[in-house]
Amino acid sequence: MRLIRSKGVGVFFVTQNPQDLPAEVLGQLGSRIQHALRAFTPDDAKALKATVSTYPRSDFYDLEALLTQMGIGEAAVTVLSDRGVPTPVVHTRLAAPAASMGPAPDVDAAAKASPLFARYGERLDPQSAREILEQRTAKPEPLPATPMEHVPVPKPRKAPREQPAESGVGDYLRSRQGQALQRQVLRGVFGMLRKRL
Repeated sequence: MRLIRSKGVGVFFVTQNPQDLPAEVLGQLGSRIQHALRAFTPDDAKALKATVSTYPRSDFYDLEALLTQMGIGEAAVTVLSDRGVPTPVVHTRLAAPAASMGPAPDVDAAAKASPLFARYGERLDPQSAREILEQRTAKPEPLPATPMEHVPVPKPRKAPREQPAESGVGDYLRSRQGQALQRQVLRGVFGMLRKRL
């Protein structure tokens, strides 16, 4: 949800009860159009109180009473203002949907007439993070094979002598901590010899 909204894309969720959506999704919603909620059971009453607690406070409405008493076509509405702050709740009547299920006529002309077309009209298809990572991890293609007559015959070489593997103790003794330990051991040995002499 955060990623989608950060790209300027609006997402609408339609459900009969706000509890149908996970809390992580509800926390990302900006505009809310809440139709009537009925509280017939103790669980419904708890859900109603939880829903009311998520709305901005209103001096004009008792939201708990309002949400249970609204009729058909009525809703409690809050949206984000230009500053990104939720507006006070408004009890309103909604016009019945007048949408068509067929293809919309002349979508291009309507889009170009929009004041947002100057900003969002150009289609962009930037590389996704997945595509970039796939390019970085792609194996290089093998070089094409050359004909055999052009391939020089390699001369046999002596295999290099294997160097003895360094032991961890040798590495440690050459380090600063190892040299400091060696000095302490030598001082201790010479100290014991002096005491005996």
